[in-house]
Amino acid sequence: EGQKGVKLFEQGRFEEALSVFLGMERIKASDPEVLLNIGLCHEQLNQLQEAEGYYYKAAGVHDNNVAAWSSLGALHMRKGEADASIAAYTKAISLEPKVDQHPFNRGNSHQAKGDHAAAAKDFRRATKLDPSNYKAWNNLGSAYMSTENNTEAIAALRKTLTFIPTHPIPLTNLVITENRICEWGRKKKHNRLLRTALHQELKEGRPLCTPFHAFEFNLTANECRLHAQAWAARIDNGVAYLQGFEAGGGEPAPGKKLR
Repeated sequence: EGQKGVKLFEQGRFEEALSVFLGMERIKASDPEVLLNIGLCHEQLNQLQEAEGYYYKAAGVHDNNVAAWSSLGALHMRKGEADASIAAYTKAISLEPKVDQHPFNRGNSHQAKGDHAAAAKDFRRATKLDPSNYKAWNNLGSAYMSTENNTEAIAALRKTLTFIPTHPIPLTNLVITENRICEWGRKKKHNRLLRTALHQELKEGRPLCTPFHAFEFNLTANECRLHAQAWAARIDNGVAYLQGFEAGGGEPAPGKKLR
């Protein structure tokens, strides 16, 4: 029966999967896996309060249920509850101290709260646990930028580019930070790479250069116009997409898997 629910979930048939797991709950009321799966179904259906309740139930049955605590951390972030998210991820870290994803996630929660120093500490921890975690390197660079530790930010962003050398986000942040401290040694090369990346993003309808930073990237007037038009189209598409949601709702959580 559990496999049936998993298959329905993987097919995106969340209401049917939820019905299966609720039936299992009547038989196995204290099964943490069933409770967690019910929470995941509720979250995919954008029923966030119900999802939270079941995640806490799953964590309450076995306090060492790291999947439940991690899911709670992500759910609280969706709800904009940074402190609760940090607390849940802290519990996950205590249970799996050598897993880099947990401090990475907590770092994101700290950053959302505006505590960039704490975020940097967590991102550093994640990179030590897994030196190939380029997302942690990128976010570490961003956190250092926010605390005006520009030299450290440049080092982290350059490390990011060893993994994703043409990605526009670390390139953008790197060029901005190099401009801040007049680090001209590699700026010309990075500006050229950034310009190429931004044009590729523009072709694919994903412009990342805002008018505020256009002067830093030496964009021409025509390039600024093209990027502004693309941003306007992106905003229009976002508004059209969100019209299908109820007030206070959110987008279904990506990447959730049943256990």
